[in-house]
Amino acid sequence: MLTGLSYEPFYYGLESALSLLNLWEQETNPVIITPLHIRTGMMQYEGRNYIVRRISREMFFGYQYLKYYDFYIPVSCLEKTLIDLVYYNEKLPEYLV
Repeated sequence: MLTGLSYEPFYYGLESALSLLNLWEQETNPVIITPLHIRTGMMQYEGRNYIVRRISREMFFGYQYLKYYDFYIPVSCLEKTLIDLVYYNEKLPEYLV
């Protein structure tokens, strides 16, 4: 889950955020959201998949730091997660509708 540190500034969002906020029980690939101009899509590090999504600087807001084992990681808050689901045209989970 610390893969995002390579993409500073960043936050974990979408399904990852729902999982980290204990609102999603399914296993998900970490989704890293960053305003950097980098290659996006499915990536792999040490045999594990993760997804990188780019977001505009104007939309880079609404995250908080959550404790993840011995670290604090940036995770989008629930409201920002819902905004990002619409921004990326992702389907909302049934139980959030």
